[in-house]
Amino acid sequence: MIGVVELDRIRVDGRHGVGAEERSRPQQFEVSVRATLDIAGAATGDDIAEALDYSRLADLVVEIVEGESFHLLEALCWRIASAAQERFDVQRVWVKVAKLHPPMPVRLAHAAVEVEIEGRSGR
Repeated sequence: MIGVVELDRIRVDGRHGVGAEERSRPQQFEVSVRATLDIAGAATGDDIAEALDYSRLADLVVEIVEGESFHLLEALCWRIASAAQERFDVQRVWVKVAKLHPPMPVRLAHAAVEVEIEGRSGR
């Protein structure tokens, strides 16, 4: 039984950007994650030990966004996706990272990058 666990728009501050000014002070980011995995054990057993604990997934996102620094959203997005795939028993991971109110000559709500990686076969 295949299912999807989704975390939508985790709001976290980080120091990411091409310019030194962007990395000198925290900025707001929103991160969304979708993980595809076998949910049969969790669905039939109603046991957190058989599930992807989404609080741990959220903690991973916060750990990376707050604790590391990247020039590009692509690199940050890839880091989150690959770390999620390494840490959890998932088949596919999709991550979207949005920088809220990026320093640009035009006004916009956010700039974002999405990545999706696949590779593990699940349980």
